[in-house]
Parts: sequence; C-alpha cells; structure tokens
Amino acid sequence: MTQDAGVDLRELITGRRAELELQAEKLSQQLQEVRDELEELTVAERVAHRLAEQMRAESEPAVTIACRAGRGPCGAGGAAT
Repeated sequence: MTQDAGVDLRELITGRRAELELQAEKLSQQLQEVRDELEELTVAERVAHRLAEQMRAESEPAVTIACRAGRGPCGAGGAAT
C-alpha cells in the first residue's frame, strides 16, 4: 500500500466515523424523546385511571340514594334493602 492510499483510507475511515458518531447522537436523542413520551403516557394513564375511579366513587352514592328513593336501576322492586 502506498502512502497516498494510506492517507485516503484514513480519510475514509475518519469521515465514516464522523458520520456514524453523528448518527449515534441523533439516535440517542430520539431514544430519549421516546422514553420521555412513554413516561408522559404512563402518567396520563395513571391520571385517567384515578379520575375514572373518582367518578365511579362519586356516582355510587347518587345511585344508592336514588335506589332508596325508589328511583334508578336498583333491581327488582326499585328499592334497596
């Protein structure tokens, strides 16, 4: 291998290394963005679940009161025992 070929090969390797390092940095940033969004979705799921539980808990007393008053979907006879 001549000296010129060695220099060309080193330039190719250096150039390719720079391209790969740039690509690795971009992929790392994308991965972090994905992880951040997954974390946000996890929090949103928890909030939605808690809100659903809260709404269910708040509606239960209203159904019980309606049943005792003879209204609402309380089963046969319409009154809770």
